[in-house]
Amino acid sequence: VVTTPKQDRDGDILRTEGAIVDQSMPALWHHMLPMPVGKMLKVLKHNSKILKVSTAIIDSPLGQDTGSLIEFGALRISHGFLPYKYEPIDRKSNGDGPMPGYDIKSFEILEVSFVTVPSNVDAVITAPTREQLLTATHALDRALWHGHYMVPQWYIAYHRVIYASGNVYEGR
Repeated sequence: VVTTPKQDRDGDILRTEGAIVDQSMPALWHHMLPMPVGKMLKVLKHNSKILKVSTAIIDSPLGQDTGSLIEFGALRISHGFLPYKYEPIDRKSNGDGPMPGYDIKSFEILEVSFVTVPSNVDAVITAPTREQLLTATHALDRALWHGHYMVPQWYIAYHRVIYASGNVYEGR
């Protein structure tokens, strides 16, 4: 989860429906531009309540450290953005919330970062655990090893049927 419209620790409200996502944005280590650890793969969910993306981490020493810290639960997600449309939040309407910030209606997300303390408390990493990944990998390995799989051929205009006798019938 990259962001939600909940008021963040900086006092800002980012309206997720106004987020413009850079489709080739990098994933950084603590917002440090010379320290990329991966990239965004795709937007999973984008509506007025949430912006959720899928990222990949590179196989490098820093990437491995990042992955280990994510697995351990020590890192969260944050993002760097460029605001386009915004209004100051009135101190009186802010109540007991954090310092008054901006109601940001439109903004471009330039990068996602793995950080220890994000501004948005709803920004979390929902990655599968190593155990879940190993289980899925072992299941795939067993299926491939024993030949129990089917590769669909959606590009052909007919069906192939193989009978126990070994004869092949191709029907349209």
